[in-house]
This record gives sequence, structure tokens and C-alpha cells, in this order.
Amino acid sequence: EEGLVPVALLADATGDAPFPQPCATPPEPVVQSAPQNFACSVSELDSGLFLDINGARRPLSAAFLGAGCDTFSVAPEIFPERDLLQDEFFFALFRVCHSGQVALLHILLCASDFSSSLFERMIQIAHACFAAGSHVLLSQHSNSAVWSHASVIFLLQQMGADAIFWDPQRFGCNFEGFGLLAASFSSLQFLATASSTGSPMQAHREFEFSSLSADFVLAVAEGSLHLFAQRSPEPKDLQFGQIPFLRHVKERFEPPFANQDGAGIYSVPDWSTPPPGVQDVLCDLRFKLRQWIFDEKIPQRLQAHALQHSSEPLFQEGEIQHLRQLFQCWVSEQGSSHVVDWTIPDHQPYALHALKFFSQFVEAFADARADGELIGIGGFIAFPSGAYIWFSQAWQLSDLSVLGLELRRPAHKDIACYETLAQIALVHAYRSVFPSGRVVVRLPSFSDNASTEALGAKLYTAKWPLGAFAQKLSLISAASGIELDISHIAGEKNDDADLLSRWNQTDSLPDKWCKEDRVDCSLKFIWFFRKEVLVWPSHFSLPQVTLERHVSDDDI
Repeated sequence: EEGLVPVALLADATGDAPFPQPCATPPEPVVQSAPQNFACSVSELDSGLFLDINGARRPLSAAFLGAGCDTFSVAPEIFPERDLLQDEFFFALFRVCHSGQVALLHILLCASDFSSSLFERMIQIAHACFAAGSHVLLSQHSNSAVWSHASVIFLLQQMGADAIFWDPQRFGCNFEGFGLLAASFSSLQFLATASSTGSPMQAHREFEFSSLSADFVLAVAEGSLHLFAQRSPEPKDLQFGQIPFLRHVKERFEPPFANQDGAGIYSVPDWSTPPPGVQDVLCDLRFKLRQWIFDEKIPQRLQAHALQHSSEPLFQEGEIQHLRQLFQCWVSEQGSSHVVDWTIPDHQPYALHALKFFSQFVEAFADARADGELIGIGGFIAFPSGAYIWFSQAWQLSDLSVLGLELRRPAHKDIACYETLAQIALVHAYRSVFPSGRVVVRLPSFSDNASTEALGAKLYTAKWPLGAFAQKLSLISAASGIELDISHIAGEKNDDADLLSRWNQTDSLPDKWCKEDRVDCSLKFIWFFRKEVLVWPSHFSLPQVTLERHVSDDDI
């Protein structure tokens, strides 16, 4: 198609040639403050389109198109009508970005755009995509001035980005120094250079993405394909009018009339699609259910059923067992050995045990200790696959003077404060693998402290300094979109969280508490809400001005 360079990414269907591999794989970078590799194994994102901005001859678009992903490109030299400086086009694209239809946004940043509002609009698009649940990838030479621009720095911090320095010689690219990718996801870490020396400070340099080698383009696309849950055998290089969100506005009485019950045969049941920004963990299951419904002509059967005023069951027993088996297979695919209980309790029309299981995909536990001058918090989040992320922090009471609160001695007098701090750490741990503002979650949490349970329900107390901890829990919940549903658990049943809260940071732990799944819940993250940019490899560094910025309550 017009504007596409001949770079084809091989689909991963049976019988296809093996995927092109990089020339060499560098050693694993040292994991820093959060389990960066964890999100890929537990998250499953909506399918969506690849949005490419400033991609010149669009090699990445060609690669994703060849892999079965719909693409849309903003490349003025190819499509002059797609001009971000034209308000009508920009605001229409802005709506698309907010709609959550973009699976991955790529922007080639250029310092030459600093002088116009173009650069600002590209950054706004990146923020809109990220807030709507999309992933973001920024690229340019490591010595480009864009990485020291204030708006880019803030964007990287908001994304908790991986800053990945890559070696052009490894991929056959003809430029000196290093390239730099900033990604909101972790699966491109394998591109990090194996160089033992850090990035040298040189004069300002930039490159065009079209000048990069096919080997590099394929490697980037390979590491990003997991962001697209579904791919099409006939992907489209989309025209703007083909993007569903921009179709004509539905008339008032044009079906469907409602998104929930109450509109008769034009209702769309709640399970048909999640709200915008919510993680669609049932995507594959929904596809199989829909396919079965159409294969068995269930809509026609339902229509006949209604016209005949039939009181017979719509589904036969064998069909019900088949549908249940589809759900059970989905559970197994998530790595869980749980057997779904389909029994219907007395005087109830629904299989409530099954509904409860499917509504609770994760559980979180936290605990705190306070002995004399020693304070500790610990906890974990358990996923259906059997994986965990966990935290354990310990302080002396004097270490908490930075909070500016009058905390009492001995420490156990304020145990409710520290139990609440452990709940704050749970929210931080969850958003370390599902970044802030990208999902809306009600996280079931358990605490053996009755005061913390009550505080979690109201998020208010007149007691001080407990009120300060309640404020912090409210702020981090509002900023991250993660709401805790705190329930009481007996102390003897909270032994794992109790162990982590009492860990001395040196003794060995049981095997299930893997070091690489530990989240840093130090005060700079859970109290001051500081965000960080992770650099790969760790001995490289971003420009000196790209420092982590304290995020104040006013920012949130």
C-alpha cells in the first residue's frame, strides 16, 4: 500500500517461518524497584490498532500490518491531510486516543518541533492514550534534546517508563552512539545494549525512523506484539473514517437503545464488553462464546422461543455442559487449577459460587508490626495463575520523622497507622505492574486490624495522626483508579503477610517469595508518590536534568 516500505513481519501461525531473532541477546538487566517483567505474564489487553506518529516511511506500521494488526499513521509527508496542527483533525484523533481503541502508540520525537505547538500536541496525544489504557513507545537518538524537554520528562515519569539504550551496530543501523526507546511496557528490555560503558555525552543528534534497519524494526515489533490480544488475517491500513469511534453519532432511537438491561431485545448485556479503560481479561472467552452462539443459531432460536411463549429451557443440558467447559478451559489457561462450582444455592436463580469466583481474580493481604522503635510492613497480591508480587519494608521510628507527624513511642500505640500504611503499599504494588490511571480496579484486601478495616470503608477519621494515613490512602486510590475492599481476617490466617512484615531483610524466605517479584515500597514511593524511570542497562543514565520529580498532593 502507498507509503509502506517492504518490511514484513511474519505472523506466528503454524507453518510460518520462524520469527527473525536479534543477532545477540544481552544479559538480563538487573531488576530495579518493581517486577517489571511481571505485567506481561498477568495482563491481557484489548485488541486495538497501532497508531504511528512521525514514522516517516512507516516501517513499524508495515511490520505490524504484516503481523495482522490494524494500523493508522500520522505521517504528513505521505498523508498531508493528517496534520496535527489542524484543529479538526487533532481533536478527532484526540477522541480516538481517549476511546481506548489504541493498543500501542509510537511517536518519533523530533527536537525540530519544539518551536511549534506540534510537539505539545504529540505529548498530549501520548498522555491521552496512556490514560485510556493504551501503551506508549517513544523513540529517538539517546543524545537528542527531546529527552531533556520538561514535558517529555514528566510523561516518562507518569508512565513509569523503561528507558532502553540500544546499540545500532548490533542491528546493522548506520549511526554512532546509542538509540533510546522509552516504553510503558517491559517486554523491550531484551533490546538493551550489552555495552559495559555508559552512554557518552555528545553533541545533539537525531535520526529518522525510516533509516533504521529491518532487523531492528522487526525486533521492536516482535517485543510489542503481545499488546494486541487478537490479530486479523486481513488487517487494514486504516483511513480515518474507518476507525469505529468516528462513525456517525447514533440517533436517539437507533438500536441498541441501552448498554444494560431495560431496553428489551435491543439491550447489550454487561458482559458484552468492559467499560473503557478496564482490562478485558475475558476477551478470548468472549470470542469463543460468541462464535458458539452464532454457530448454533441461538438468536433465531431465542426469537422463536419468544414468539411461541415457550416455557421450555432455551438450552439443552448438553449445551449447558459445553458452555461450562468453555469457562473451565479458560480458568485453566489462566494457570489456575480451581474447579468452578456451578451449583445453584437454594432460593437463588444464579450459580452464585461461580459468579463470585469470576469476579475475584486477585486477592491482596497486608500486615504491620510495631515493636518498640521497630516498624515493619509486609504483604502480597496473589493472582489466579499462582504468581505473587510482594513487599517487605522495615524502619526505625526515627526514620519516619520525614513524614512530619507526631508518631508515638512505643510504636505499637500507632499500630493502626502502620496497618494503613501497609494497605497503601498494596495499592502501590498493584499499580507497579498495572500502571496508574490505566485500569479501574476494586481490589479485595485483607487485614487483621479492625481499625484499618473500618478506615478503609470510610476513608475518614477524626483521629490524628491516623487521619494523615487515611488521606494518603485516599490520594493514591484516586490517582491510580484502584479501590481497596478491605475485609477482616483472623491473625492466624494472615501468617504469610505477618511473616513478610517481620522479615529482617537478610534471612532466607520460602521459595514462593521470589526476589524478582518484590516491589520496592519505600517511603519515597508509598508516601511521597515519587515515580521513577527505569534505565536499561542500569549503568547507563539519562541526561542529568531528567531527574525524578516529587509528585505532590497538588499534582494528584
